[in-house]
Amino acid sequence: MAENNEKGINLFIKRPKFAIVISLTIVLAGLIMMAGLPLEDYPSITPPQVVVSATYTGASADVVRDTIAAPIEAQLNGVEDMIYMTSTSQNGSYELSVYFEVGTDPDMAVINVNNRLQLVTPRLPSDVRNYGLTVRKRTGGPGILMIAVNSPTNAFDTLYITNYASIYIKDELARIKGVSSVNVYGAAEYSMRIWLDPVKMANYKISATEVKNAIMAQNTQVAVGDLGAEPLKDPHDVKFTLRTKGRLASASEFENIVVYSNPDGSNVKLKDIARVELGAESYWGDSFIGGKRSSLIVIRQLPEANSIDLAKKCAKRMEELSKSFPKGLEYHIEHDETEFVQESIKEVENAIGLAILLVALVTYFFLGSKRAAFIPLCAIPVSLIGVFIFVAMLGFSINLLMLFGLVLAVGLVVDDAIVVLENAQRHIQDGKSAREATIITMYEVTSAVVATSLVLMAVFVPVCFMPGVNGKMYQQFAVCIACSMGLSTIVALSLTPALCTTILKENNNDEKVIPIIEKFNIWFNKVRDKYLESVKYFVNSPKRTMITLGIIVLFAGIMGFVIPTGFIPTEDKGAVMVQVQLPDGVSTVRTKQIAVQIEDRIKVIDGVRQTINIIGFSGENTAFIIAQLKPWSERRKSSQQMDAIIGQIRAQFSNYPAARVVAFSPTPIPGMGNFGGFEYQLLDKGDRTPQELYDEAQKLIVAANANKSLTSVFTTYTATLPQIIVKVDEAQAMAQKVSISELYTTMASIYGQTYVNDFNKFGRVYRVMVQADADFRSKEGDLRRLFIKNTEGKMVPLSSMVKFEPIVGPYSLTRFNMYNAVTINGQGAGSVSSGQAMKEMAKVSEEVLPQDMGFAWSGSSLQEQESTGQIIFILILSLTFVYLFLVALYESWTLPIAVMMIAPVSLLGALFAQYVSGYTLDLYCQIGLIMLIGLSTKQAILIIEFAKEAYEQNGGNAIEAAIEAAKLRFRAVMMTNIAFILGVLPLVFAFGAGAVSRHSVGMTVFGGMMAVAFIGTMLVPAFFVCVQVMKHNSKIMLKDDSKLKKVLDEVKKFLHQALVSIKDKKTGKKDEK
Repeated sequence: MAENNEKGINLFIKRPKFAIVISLTIVLAGLIMMAGLPLEDYPSITPPQVVVSATYTGASADVVRDTIAAPIEAQLNGVEDMIYMTSTSQNGSYELSVYFEVGTDPDMAVINVNNRLQLVTPRLPSDVRNYGLTVRKRTGGPGILMIAVNSPTNAFDTLYITNYASIYIKDELARIKGVSSVNVYGAAEYSMRIWLDPVKMANYKISATEVKNAIMAQNTQVAVGDLGAEPLKDPHDVKFTLRTKGRLASASEFENIVVYSNPDGSNVKLKDIARVELGAESYWGDSFIGGKRSSLIVIRQLPEANSIDLAKKCAKRMEELSKSFPKGLEYHIEHDETEFVQESIKEVENAIGLAILLVALVTYFFLGSKRAAFIPLCAIPVSLIGVFIFVAMLGFSINLLMLFGLVLAVGLVVDDAIVVLENAQRHIQDGKSAREATIITMYEVTSAVVATSLVLMAVFVPVCFMPGVNGKMYQQFAVCIACSMGLSTIVALSLTPALCTTILKENNNDEKVIPIIEKFNIWFNKVRDKYLESVKYFVNSPKRTMITLGIIVLFAGIMGFVIPTGFIPTEDKGAVMVQVQLPDGVSTVRTKQIAVQIEDRIKVIDGVRQTINIIGFSGENTAFIIAQLKPWSERRKSSQQMDAIIGQIRAQFSNYPAARVVAFSPTPIPGMGNFGGFEYQLLDKGDRTPQELYDEAQKLIVAANANKSLTSVFTTYTATLPQIIVKVDEAQAMAQKVSISELYTTMASIYGQTYVNDFNKFGRVYRVMVQADADFRSKEGDLRRLFIKNTEGKMVPLSSMVKFEPIVGPYSLTRFNMYNAVTINGQGAGSVSSGQAMKEMAKVSEEVLPQDMGFAWSGSSLQEQESTGQIIFILILSLTFVYLFLVALYESWTLPIAVMMIAPVSLLGALFAQYVSGYTLDLYCQIGLIMLIGLSTKQAILIIEFAKEAYEQNGGNAIEAAIEAAKLRFRAVMMTNIAFILGVLPLVFAFGAGAVSRHSVGMTVFGGMMAVAFIGTMLVPAFFVCVQVMKHNSKIMLKDDSKLKKVLDEVKKFLHQALVSIKDKKTGKKDEK
């Protein structure tokens, strides 16, 4: 039989160079593929987002909601693959974000949204249709890049810098593939501002409508035709195109617009009743970098774009554009989201190198020979680099999950080679030649090597078909591990036997053994003897073994319920987000003053490198500050870490009188919100006013902040913005021959920013805006100085037909899935996980909210909620696949049970390590648990396989077979276990960028494999004996008809009693009714 087997497997033993060539080819192909793969932090797991925006100048938030939000959202509700939609209606603007299922084609999502919008557009106000609706796809969040453009010498003002950025930088960056949007913060875009003087208008008896009509008539582009165009009676040689003056371009040209002309030839020009200048479209936004005024360019990516590649392209383009900047203008990249990713990747690459070094030391210690230690190390480059062939074929990227898998794979890919090598060395020590030993080894271990690798790959079969974010994350990790294991199996069956025959010697006299290794071997043999004693303790008592297993299962279940759940751990991403909100009604000037003061105090905190301050980020009374932290290598002190800095900011501004200041970590996954923590939507399912909704939200926030498990629960929603309601007396207006529409038009032109039409400058199109000058709209008394022109040409005072009443109202209104809503952010206090925080928030909601109000989760919180509980289902599926595969492999329904029994041991070790270290049952921990099923069963197979062969050879003595297998395989099993455990240590003791994620997956796998190494290896031989005893007893029972009949009678009796009990309960309930 051995000879027949030799004919089949000796290709690589006979032709070792062929095996080496195959391995080198795999390495070269992997390197070529790796060079072309993109780098990113996570796979494409951000839900595609389509944004619809509209402008309705002068309209209040409630008008925007009722006239734009209501019809649009009713039409878009339920669009294909939609998860949810949320909108914000502000004074004069509307923005709707529609989120789609992960994996949805973003382009198709845009098309579907556009198709539905076409049906509702005719129902929108005419002013909204004139502006047009904007539909685009984008990724949420603060943006992957923030670029500051400023003038250190103050050669240019902010208006010039902002518009220079808009004209010469924004469009260039927007054309880069992968960019969703480019926004410029600071001053607004250019606009021709017509600052009206209502007093002069009243003196000249000119209405706002007449001003608008004059501008529209004289600032227009008209195609008036051709002179000499065919057909003609008398053909001409020349044709002339007729041209008009066209659109105006300068402030002086606008000043000379004739508003009114008298029969005597005199006229009133625009400059007689207004001041005209090239100004900004709006004046409430501003931005500061390090306390200095600057324009800020924010770049957002498309959902399918590669962030690292995109950031590099944008940086390169900025470098090219800066060469043509005017003297005195410069730029700096102030915030780069991908810095964290790139730093994390470097840390993981270092971890891979360290893992390889540790694995090399383990193999050398165990094998005691440099020659022997070299053989399994050859599997590492082939198996790891070869993975990138499959990564490229499947269209994946190089990301953190992929690299985590490679770190774990370092300890795995040497396992198969170690099994082959250790077995070959054992036969060499028995007197066989290297060639003979290798031939016998391949006959003995080939099936075990193939089985263990396939079992590990089978674990990941179900996770590859999981939907949603979890599925995407699992798939990348699964492909990495499965492909590396497949390649390591190929190496173990080709390169390893080839190297064994050429490198290994019949004796190692030519290689001096280090004394420490000799001492290690003596110590290890003593450990093996103690191990065998422990094995006998369990092998000789199946009952004791099953009780021990029951206790392990019980404690594993308890640990699973005790450990808090999470989604993706919060990382130190090198930045802290700070939301500043002043009281309602505060002006932009006051907001700017307070925000700069807060910024000055934040930038002196130890560990903060730079600050970015965006004024008016979500309203005139708000600011958004990004505190850029120093590089991770420069922040070794605990006080310089992100959590500590957030704590310092919260402590400094907890009782800040001028504003509410909330510090947050960045969101774990870019594109899923602006802040870390949870994102909660309070839904009004009744018919509350904005003020009533605000009151309910405040009650909930107060109750949530009083909960010890929650902190920094806040909302930017407000309904106490000072407003003045204008009550028109229609009867009085009509009595004075004043048109109601003229009244409203005049008020909108004076106190609002009325868009008239466009003008061209610098090759761009800008807006012409009409508004009263600052002196006529600064206080309430100015309202009584306004006159309205009636149909007889007389000027009627506004105060004679209008009453003014001060009220409070919302700055903006939010809707979530068509419900009026309030967005609330918060996070867990101290070490409370995100999962626990969400449970506590839901609990508080049930206690505080009335029946006609509800809540929903959005952003990453929704993804976390949907993933909750999936791990149990995935683990059961993975165990099922492993079991079915082992049944097919061993042609036995019972033997695989012995292999599967080790899984609870690994799970208990993993959960215990996660609990002790204070981590949560997050996504990385779940990945580690799934992997442990394959790893633990792989170790069990190495013993069970030999026990099975010994059982068949010794005539059916299970105890002797189990002890023999334990004795023969202990060294190989412990060698593979320790190699893997040491390979994981760089993850367990990680620091720097991305350390929390590495800790989570590393600690999980480390704890599980420690339990497998020191508990599982003792129990696996006993598991084999238990299964054989069970199998033997079942055969006896089946042969003995009386015993089988007795069992069946007991089962029948039990089922009968159960049915009677159920029937009695039903009868009792009917009687109660």
